[in-house]
Amino acid sequence: CFWDKFALRMLPDEEIQRGAKVEFPPLQNRANISFNIDQGSDGVIRPEHDEFTQDDIISGEKTMTITLDQDIHLIRDVQKGMHSRGFSEVWLNDEESRVQHYHSWLDHCMED
Repeated sequence: CFWDKFALRMLPDEEIQRGAKVEFPPLQNRANISFNIDQGSDGVIRPEHDEFTQDDIISGEKTMTITLDQDIHLIRDVQKGMHSRGFSEVWLNDEESRVQHYHSWLDHCMED
């Protein structure tokens, strides 16, 4: 199982910033997204790529933030339960249904 974690942030544009009377540091009033391997658009060198296993997270050696760490701790038990004789279907809550729809739509868009 591979996990990718992307953190994207977009702060208000200048007009909204002025209307809200909120000040952000320079260069943070636009999307903070860069696909340059070596550095971001603001010249800051990106951190090194880090690879680790599920066991590294469970042992506390690595982290992907508390929410993802909790999911990773539970995933083995969830998978075991889904393979049990008593499991026949999944009932998703509203948020999980939206995520499932999103992934189904991505699958549809990437077909052929």
